[in-house]
Amino acid sequence: MAQLWLDLAPTLVGGLGGVLGVHLAEAYLIGPRGIIRRLFRRGS
Repeated sequence: MAQLWLDLAPTLVGGLGGVLGVHLAEAYLIGPRGIIRRLFRRGS
């Protein structure tokens, strides 16, 4: 079982890194004001 996790870990980390990278790029493009607006919209 542990071996399975060791095999999957790099894929999971890579996937998470990709998702974070996309969000960071998007955040950089829309700017702080856009992020705040989006967070409020998601919260309500």
